[in-house]
Amino acid sequence: MMAAPGSPAPEAAAGGARSAFLDQIKVALTALVMAHHLAITFGASGSWYYRDPAAPDSLGLSVFTTINQAFFMGLFFFISGYFTPGSLDRKGAWRFLADRAVRLLVPVVGFGVAIAPGLEYVKRISLGRPTPSLLAYYPRRIAELGEFDPGPLWFLWALFLFNVGYVVWRAAPRRAAGATRREVTGPMLVGLAAAIAAATVLVRLRWPIGDNVLHIQIAYLPQYVAMFGAGIAAQRHRSLESLPPRLAPVAAVAALAGAGLIGGAYATATTVDQFLGHAHAPALLWAAGESLVCVGLSAGLLIAFQRAGWTTGRVGRELGAGAFAAYVLHAPIVVLLALAASQLPCPALVKLAVTAMVAIPCSLAAGIAAHRAPVLGRIL
Repeated sequence: MMAAPGSPAPEAAAGGARSAFLDQIKVALTALVMAHHLAITFGASGSWYYRDPAAPDSLGLSVFTTINQAFFMGLFFFISGYFTPGSLDRKGAWRFLADRAVRLLVPVVGFGVAIAPGLEYVKRISLGRPTPSLLAYYPRRIAELGEFDPGPLWFLWALFLFNVGYVVWRAAPRRAAGATRREVTGPMLVGLAAAIAAATVLVRLRWPIGDNVLHIQIAYLPQYVAMFGAGIAAQRHRSLESLPPRLAPVAAVAALAGAGLIGGAYATATTVDQFLGHAHAPALLWAAGESLVCVGLSAGLLIAFQRAGWTTGRVGRELGAGAFAAYVLHAPIVVLLALAASQLPCPALVKLAVTAMVAIPCSLAAGIAAHRAPVLGRIL
């Protein structure tokens, strides 16, 4: 499933201070996740629980979701990686892993058991598949453990595995090295994009886009691991304390070049399979383009949000704290509102806009409420 979550509630950054601009990016990306799913609902290519049967295929919306898919998951992993070393340092390995299990795995199980079956029921009905009543379908779906569906919460599952991997890596004996401050440079960004592209090409020779292993798209795994590691390195070397604005043009050129390569892959592929993976020229262009877009847009957004210097008032703090819960809860809200909007006698783009204007604030409000709740707040 092509989807993306918001990152878990951020831990304290180095020095004990929350990075307000990272909270702001997290809220913006969480809203973008909802817009992404609504774009699929109303005409973009991709997989989601509900697609308006009256909505025509939209190239513009597909371009929107393609660019999103190229970068926003990587940036979420980067932000999560940035807060990981400090949390591990403060809590120790066992307490850290126990905390991660509660905050990441409990929502995954809860979604898969309580929410996903209902959403899958809506999907089957909308596709006209033979489906029993909801009361009969729900227990049968829950009992089919092989059909367990974490939906968009696959990110939390992947993040938990990354956290375990980082704990193991930290436990391995190695020579201690000082975490000196290191400024991000243009060659670093280009090198990161090149490394992601090379690893992605190799992985997609075996696992093209769309192949899932343990509910994780292996085709994007090199990007996710690299961005998570880059976030860890950025925290250790205090690289986000003052991002040099001179990197902005480099980031913009990288993102535009990547978009151009993705467009070239579209233009040269004679079948969809040719840019999804294996040893096809369009697949090489696609992998390189996604890597450049990921690094370019991620760096550009980090610079832009930090340079904006926005102050985070009470509302901003509430949104930042509730963004994770908003992501966990947004799927049923988005689907139900999209179902209602699909009945409107208007073009698909109007339905999308109307649904987004309602679903995004409602999901964020639900996230804030859940985060404030006595029991849910401990998890979300």
